[in-house]
Amino acid sequence: MILVDEACLARFRQPGICEWCRRPCFQGRDPHHIMSRGAGRVDFSWNLCGICRLCHVANHQGNEPTRLDLMAVAARREGILQDDIIRLGHAVRRTPKEQFTMELVRQIEREAKGRRNGHR
Repeated sequence: MILVDEACLARFRQPGICEWCRRPCFQGRDPHHIMSRGAGRVDFSWNLCGICRLCHVANHQGNEPTRLDLMAVAARREGILQDDIIRLGHAVRRTPKEQFTMELVRQIEREAKGRRNGHR
């Protein structure tokens, strides 16, 4: 399933600092999907990093930043664990399209943040 959220993508395209190398991106950042859209992933902040063009090209060439590097960046930013990003991605992928709702994703996100804060 692919869910496009242009508003979410737009936030990651805005000029700012590369989330990996910390260089300024005056022309805007590239929104990079941690778990690719082609693999059925979605446009949620926990699945995206705003990185400079150099880091984006390096990643797609198999260099740093790696998927795990960017997952760590997104997890820190979102206040969740890297394992939670993996769980969220798998949960979204496993959910049949007709049962998929934004509330389901928000519930999974709340559970992830609850685990991070020591709640179950």
